[in-house]
Amino acid sequence: MIASVLVVLCLFWVGLVDDVGIHSKGTPLNLATLPVSVGLYGYCYSGHGVFPNIYTSMAKPSQFPVVLLASFGICTLMYAAVAVMGYSMFGESTESQFTLNLPQDLVASKIALWTTKESTYALTLSPVAMSLEELIPSNHGKSRFYSIAIRSALAFSTLLVGLAIPFFGLVMSLIGSFLTMLIIQWLQYKH
Repeated sequence: MIASVLVVLCLFWVGLVDDVGIHSKGTPLNLATLPVSVGLYGYCYSGHGVFPNIYTSMAKPSQFPVVLLASFGICTLMYAAVAVMGYSMFGESTESQFTLNLPQDLVASKIALWTTKESTYALTLSPVAMSLEELIPSNHGKSRFYSIAIRSALAFSTLLVGLAIPFFGLVMSLIGSFLTMLIIQWLQYKH
């Protein structure tokens, strides 16, 4: 959460304080890129995989719907603020990750870029690592060694796959968006 707020603050800093400024160029609605936009926007709300962990770790699970509603509300406000600011600053040349548009020589840009890289990767691997750690037999104990070994193996294996498979990022984006939408539809149908 701190990383997300920090990245948003960096975007606003670059736009309002540094010399990037606000420019409105382009059309607000581009139907050719609408499917990509919907996929990116839908992916932002795809945290369903962590909901059981959040629910079970709460001191008062009965407050889960309120926490969920507040979280989605805050996220929606942040997404809208970033969308308006990003479009105001970069227009139609806005990348899927606005950190790619930020001037690389600015301190706020460097902070946003490194915060995004470090936090996203760790957050993505954490649920997978925790699930694998649960498979460790209880007679081995839950030592720190197993946690470090699992997380290192995951990081190393994703690096190898990313380097070995051409266009891996694009393929994963497609699969991620597709499966996210599929899971959302399944959860809505189930409830």
